Amino acid sequence: MRREPRREAVRLLAAVAVLLITSSILAAGQQATISASPVVASPGDEIFVFYSGAAGFESDWIAIYSVEAANEDYGEWHYLYGEPSGNLTFTAPGEGGAYEFRMFENWAEGGGYNDIARSNVVTVEIEALNLTNITASPLRVAPGGEISVDYSGAPGFETDWIAIYRVGAANEEYGQWHYLNGETSGTLTFTAPREDGEYEFRMFENWAGGGGFSEIARSNMVYVATSTA
Repeated sequence: MRREPRREAVRLLAAVAVLLITSSILAAGQQATISASPVVASPGDEIFVFYSGAAGFESDWIAIYSVEAANEDYGEWHYLYGEPSGNLTFTAPGEGGAYEFRMFENWAEGGGYNDIARSNVVTVEIEALNLTNITASPLRVAPGGEISVDYSGAPGFETDWIAIYRVGAANEEYGQWHYLNGETSGTLTFTAPREDGEYEFRMFENWAGGGGFSEIARSNMVYVATSTA
């Protein structure tokens, strides 16, 4: 889920950083440099890259790298089209880790993989996923009574599903069930089985997509008993 206010804040901070970097570099007359902002990003975020001191060839280029990667192992890249300085926008990689940007000279004329500048490090952080959880209540109910099932952390497929099971039953031996219809969290209402015993609820992923009976969560036990005393 995108956090638009955070993205806009990043844009503003990046723009300010670029202006400050531009002023300092032009004033100092430095050779090839690259600066990247923000220094911490999430997968899919925009990373703003300012460069200066490129050679001015059409096929000068800048690419993103894992900091430990060889120059041949580049990710997203852009030609500079003869511009000795300017701004580029990259997309943060899907894998967390430390990344940097490297500049190369004149690829079309055999410039090869000898970088002429490297940026500061940008850390891509993976946000912790919501834990998948199912909670059923009440803990003791009469046959035919209502059982409320709260769930969270579902994958979000239309055919994710939750079913009731007698404790110890195989996953194929399900009772009443409900699709989650793309909802990652919510509440379902089940009817307690007619037979007394210990029951639980199990969540499964994406039946229509071949998820089958590989469960991803189980609830607490619910006791179905004719006498609820």
